Parts: sequence; structure tokens; C-alpha cells
Amino acid sequence: MDKNLVFISITVDPDNATPSALKEYAQKNNVGKGWYLLSGKKENIELVLTKLSKNVESREQHDAIILIGNLDTRLWKKVNGLTTNKEIKVMVESVINDEN
Repeated sequence: MDKNLVFISITVDPDNATPSALKEYAQKNNVGKGWYLLSGKKENIELVLTKLSKNVESREQHDAIILIGNLDTRLWKKVNGLTTNKEIKVMVESVINDEN
């Protein structure tokens, strides 16, 4: 996309999403440069997810919403992560190309 993109995935299950488990997942799924898989202390993860309105009681309750943001224009959108790659790409491009 010729833009500086960063993907950040935050676990909803920090007890099981250990650094070694995330590393294994990244290797199995060809997670490349610019995609960060985050875990940490349960209370810290819960705080971050609460601030993003994404905290859940159990990992089975989490949704597949992707938050897309443009730091320069402060435009943020949500997209269903279970939609097609083409639709996700269109949404990402609309946020990246925002000029407001």
C-alpha cells in the first residue's frame, strides 16, 4: 500500500498467550515486519482492552473487530475482521488516504 502500516494484535488471553506461544504463532502464520503480537500482565492487558472497549470476561467472548486509525488525521474506523481481505483493504485505504 506504499504507506507506513503497523498491525497490533492484543491478546484477550494473556495467561496462555505467552511470549513463546506468540512467537510460535507468528512463525506458523508468517507474521511479518510491522505486525506486533502483544501480551503482558493480565491487569495491564485488561486496562488496554477496557480503554478500547474490547475487554471480555473470557476469550470465547471476544469479537473480530479491527480498529483502523490514521494518527495524522485522527480518523478511526471499525471493520469486521471476518470480512473479506478485499473489504478490509478498502477500509484501510480509506483511513490511510483521509486528508481531514
